[in-house]
Amino acid sequence: MISLWLATMVIFGFLLITIIFIYYGLKSVLNSKDSHKIDPIPENIDDKKK
Repeated sequence: MISLWLATMVIFGFLLITIIFIYYGLKSVLNSKDSHKIDPIPENIDDKKK
C-alpha cells in the first residue's frame, strides 16, 4: 500500500515539475517586451511630411 502512495506522489511531482517547466518556457518565449524589437510600431506618416 505504501508503494502505491509513493508512486502516486512521484507521478504528481513529475507532473508539477513538467507544468512549471512549460510555464517558464512559454513565459520566456512569449516575452511581450521583445515584440517591439521584432515588429516595431510604425511612425505616424503625417509626422514625416512636416
